[in-house]
Formats: sequence, structure tokens, C-alpha cells
Amino acid sequence: MQGIKRARAFNWMAVASGLLLLVIGACSGPVNNDKAVIVRSITVTPSVLQEGDVAVVEVLVTNGSGTGLPDRTVYVVAEPNTGGSFSGSVLQTGADGVATVTFTATQSGSVTISARVEGNPAAMNANVTIETNAATNDNGQIVLTIAPALMQADGRSTATVVARVSNQTGTPMPDSTPVRFAAGEKFIDVNGDGMFTQNVDSLKYDADGNGRWDPIGTIDPIVYTRSGQVAATYTAGNTSGLVYIKATMGQPGHTVAGEISLSLTSNDSVYSINLTPDWQRIQVRGTGGIEWVTLLATAFDAHGNTAPEGLAVDFNITAGPGGGEAINGDPIGPVTVHTNSLGQASVTLNAGTIPGTIRVRARAGTVVSTATQVTVVGGPPAYISVGAFECNVPSIELVNASNKIVAVVSDQWGNEVPDSTAVHFGTEQGEIEGAASTQAIMTYRGVAETFWHSGRPKNDGYVWYWAETSGGRVADTGVFIESGPAAEGTVLQHPDTLPANNNAHGEVIIQVLDGNGVFVNNNYPIDVTADHGVIGSGVVNDGCHSSVYIGQYYAEVLDQDFHYTIPDDGIGAIATISIRSGGIGGYNGTAKVVLTTSRAFTKNCAIDMQTTMTYGTSTPIEITIRDRNGNPLGGHLIQITGDGSGGTVSGSPQYTNEYGVASGLTFTATTNTAVTTAFINVTDLDANFGGINMAGKISLQN
Repeated sequence: MQGIKRARAFNWMAVASGLLLLVIGACSGPVNNDKAVIVRSITVTPSVLQEGDVAVVEVLVTNGSGTGLPDRTVYVVAEPNTGGSFSGSVLQTGADGVATVTFTATQSGSVTISARVEGNPAAMNANVTIETNAATNDNGQIVLTIAPALMQADGRSTATVVARVSNQTGTPMPDSTPVRFAAGEKFIDVNGDGMFTQNVDSLKYDADGNGRWDPIGTIDPIVYTRSGQVAATYTAGNTSGLVYIKATMGQPGHTVAGEISLSLTSNDSVYSINLTPDWQRIQVRGTGGIEWVTLLATAFDAHGNTAPEGLAVDFNITAGPGGGEAINGDPIGPVTVHTNSLGQASVTLNAGTIPGTIRVRARAGTVVSTATQVTVVGGPPAYISVGAFECNVPSIELVNASNKIVAVVSDQWGNEVPDSTAVHFGTEQGEIEGAASTQAIMTYRGVAETFWHSGRPKNDGYVWYWAETSGGRVADTGVFIESGPAAEGTVLQHPDTLPANNNAHGEVIIQVLDGNGVFVNNNYPIDVTADHGVIGSGVVNDGCHSSVYIGQYYAEVLDQDFHYTIPDDGIGAIATISIRSGGIGGYNGTAKVVLTTSRAFTKNCAIDMQTTMTYGTSTPIEITIRDRNGNPLGGHLIQITGDGSGGTVSGSPQYTNEYGVASGLTFTATTNTAVTTAFINVTDLDANFGGINMAGKISLQN
């Protein structure tokens, strides 16, 4: 009897330490083939049990090279099947290729536990020895059995615990001998009263870790013997796990006790699922950061017990940024994973190439978890682009004029980098606020801002600045103009020649630069006038890629020939466009436009004289010559002749003056009263722009 007691003590030490492992060779050896699926090993801990004890069975499934294979279906059986029962007969391997199940011993003897993987009929075996659960001392013996030894933790299932009791000589105890029962966590009954006494008895198995003994389920507290045995009814509790049932008879100091255990499993019906990630933030794929997270789904029954092993749990991505995120490499889903012995199923969520929020749900049948969220952030900086808010700051003569500098930082996929990424700025002209970090600016992310301030040194009109991050490995440079007052300019375009009329026009473009030879600022004023024609003042445009005034010069009809030549050269005037910008010491310039006239046009020419004369009298004659637009034509030689009978002309020929008028001509009427009408003929003899003829008629009277 003492040997049995020592065996029991050693058995519980093996369970506590987990050091006693039994690995039995398989029926068939490993196959050297990576595509093979085999049961490589089966371990039972402990391998020596007593009736009611529970062992852990672990089955390793690998390929021919020994690499563990996840998500493989494993079947376990016990021979004989009366020797014990499993918490589940169909198992699923985890990520390491190991499937786990518990085995509860129910009948003494030798039991063979066999395991095989789906798709391979070869099985691997392990042997378990089950000893009779009997407690014996000088006061007697108690032998316990229980059926069933595996129950659901539903608060209503029952099991029958039978205790065969005898005295020290092995004679069954007389009828009506009381036997006390307790069901709950494991304890050592120091005072021998059959129940746990706080601060006296020793707690050995604290299921909930609260530091005190707790009952699990209920059992008849006292049952009286009949024919040397008693039968107590145990009613399951609502908490899954091991339940230790202790039977005690006799008085303190003269007692004998026996103990047996049973396993309560959770209800197959899932009531809730808790889905949690082991990390809330990951980085986009391929940027060197942590780009995956493990999602753990734990299924519970209505009593809060974890679900049994082998329960199928589906995982789905319900929303995401659409950058290729996936569960276990599957971007579509659902991905199905079976629960382990702890009622847990886990998957790996991989980030895509676009940041954002991924929402995942787990489902078991009709029960769906709440959505868990994982934030995918951009990777480390790969690109930086720096730019200035203003391309031209008119501050060469000012101190503390400012310009906003912005750096846009992105990862290798073009995504914004995480907030608070450090960015450093520098400049070689003026002063810049050197430290900043990326943050959410309005609706933009991955942007760092700072300010440049004008001041010494003022090297020239170009301000070079830069931004860098990642210890200077990612950098960019920019430039903007620091301009001053206008100091020089160039007429880039103007019309060289225009006809002298009110509709003729041409574009005038004037480039204006400051003292450093850089563009002046946008809207810089410029004064433009013309002595002939019309042109308006305005402002300089752009200031970034150019600084130019653009205007329209309009010609005009002249009131005299300002470019008088004999013969006529066809130029009515040479207009001067005058330019001023920048005040005293600024830019002053001119441009010339030739306003041209055309040939004499009869309809615009005129003969000015009396049209009725008395015989023998004289009248002055003036001839006006203009072109088609009405411009006066100077330097034209005008010849006038009479008809001979009506009178004579004196002073011919004459040149037109700057107003296009030829004067100094006189007509003297005849004294012959028989002639009543006189005629004169006018001819423009200018070789280039003349060639017209006109006639005048004079009525003669007494």
C-alpha cells in the first residue's frame, strides 16, 4: 500500500514539472520528402496515470524534412476505448505543427494512444499505464471511480462518483458509515476533516489564481455506505478545467481519503468571440519596419468558458486601405483556423503598400466578434521634397521678412511617413528655423513646415535652402529669389513699324531686374508712356520664372508729318516709348516705333479756292494732301495748271508742308466775258507716294 501512495506522489510531481515525457517510435519511419505529411512524434505527459488523472497529448506533424506543418487535421484514438477519453478526437495543428488534446484516465490497465494525420494512414503510438485509484492507510482504504470523467461545464450535467471503502483488514465498512465528499480545486487536507480549512489546509491547484480554495460544481456532501460502497452525484460547474473530488471517512486523526479528477469542457455552442491584435500599429510592406501583426480570437461559451479544441473560426478583412493587405497571405478570405486546447485561433495580418486602418472580424457560425482595428502607417523616409511658399520675397533691403518652407516626406511607396518624423532645415542666406517634424496639417500628412527670415548674410539674390531626414540620407534642396528694387531692364519685344492709324497695335514686353540681376517681385509697378500713340503703365508679372511687363502699344493718326522729307519717305513719325521703374536710380529705357504713312488718297485730299469769280480777279489756292488714313503728307510736289481760256495759274509748282498743305498758288480769271467757266488741274508729282490728279471748277461772272 505504501508503494501505491509513493507512486501517486511521484505522478503529481511529474504533472507539475512536465519533465516526464514519453516518446514512442511510429509504425513507419520518417520519409525524406518535403511534400510528405507525417506524424513525426506523439508525447503523453505524464505516461503513468491513476484513474481520473488527466494527461496532455501532443502530436507533431511535419514534412519529410522535419518542418512543422500548420492547419493539418489529426485523429486520435485510445485502445481499449474504456481506458479513457479525449477532450476532442479531431485536432488541428498550430503554427508549429503541434496539435494538443487532453486524455482523462477512467479504467486501470495499459492503454495505447494512436495518432494519424489526414491523408496518411500510418499512425504513431504511445503507451499509457493507468493504475487503480486507491487510497490506503492503517485506518482503511478508499477506491474511487467516476463516470463520465469528461463533462461539459454547463452547470447541469452530472456524474456518479463511486467509493468502495474497507477497513485496514480489507473488510468492507459496515452500512451507514459516513463518507464526506468535496469537489473543487486540489488541496491537502491537513486536519483530515474532508473539507478545505483556510489557514490550515494547503492549496495545491488554484485554478483561478485568487489564493483561496474554490468549489467547482456541487457534490453530495455526505453519503452513507451500503454493502461497502457509496455513490455520490456530482453536478458540473460553469467553469471549464480540472475538478478534484476528495472522499474522506473516519474521524480526524484516524481518517482515510481518496481523490479522483474529472475534466469539465466548455460548451460546443459559442456565445462570444474576443478578437485582439498583439500590436495596434504596423508599417506598410517592404519598408523595413514591423509589417505584420498576430490576431488572436478566443471563443467563449455562455458561461465564459473557452471553446473546445478544433472549432472552426473564420477571419475576414471588412475594411482596409486597399494596398494588398492580407490574412495569412489571403487578400480575399475568409481564412479558417481551428481553435487550440485553449479555445484560441490565431492568424497573421500582413500590411499592404498603402497606409490606413484595417478592420477585421472573426466568426464562428452565427457569432461574430466586434471589429478590431490595426493602423497601417507609412514606412521610413525614402523621398523628401522641399519647397518655398513664395518664389520671390522682396526683402533684399529688409530684415525679418519671412517665407514659409515646406517639406513633403514619403516612403518608398509614396505614402506619408508617420507623424513626428524629424526633419532638419538649413540655408546659406538669412536665417531658417532649423528643426521641425511631420504632422497632420489640415488635411495633409507627412508634411513638415518651418520659416525662413531675411537677414545677414545677404550673398546675392538667390536663397538656397535644404531639408533632410534619416540622418541626412534623405535630402532635397530648393531656391527662391530675394529681390530688391528695379535697377535694370531690357525691352524684349516691341513693334518696329506700324501704320499710322488708330487700329494698328503691337505687343511690348519689358524685362525688369533688380541690382543683383534677378527678377523683381510680382506686381512691381512700371511706368510706360509714348510721345506718339498710346500705351498704358502697369505692373511686372510672375517674378518666379520671369519678371516682365506686357502691354499693347496702339498707333494713331497723325496731325502732321513729323518726319518731313523731300521727296516723301513714307514715315509720318518715329514714336518713342519711355519706360521708368524703380524711381531714382531705377531703370529708365526707351523703344522706338516707326509710324508709316501711305500714298496720297484722292478722297482725303482737297482743293481750297473760290468757286465763283468776277472776270479779271484773282484767288489764292491751297492744296491739302493726305493718305488713306488721313495722315498729312509733307514734301509732295504739287503742280497746278489752268485750261488756258479761263485764266492763268501762278506760283506752281509748290511743295506741301508738314501739315500736307501746298500754298503760294494763285488763279487769275480771264477778262473775256464770253468764257463763263474756268478749270484748273492739280497733279501730285511725288515720285514715291504721289500720282493723284484733281480738278477744280470756277464760275465766271461780271
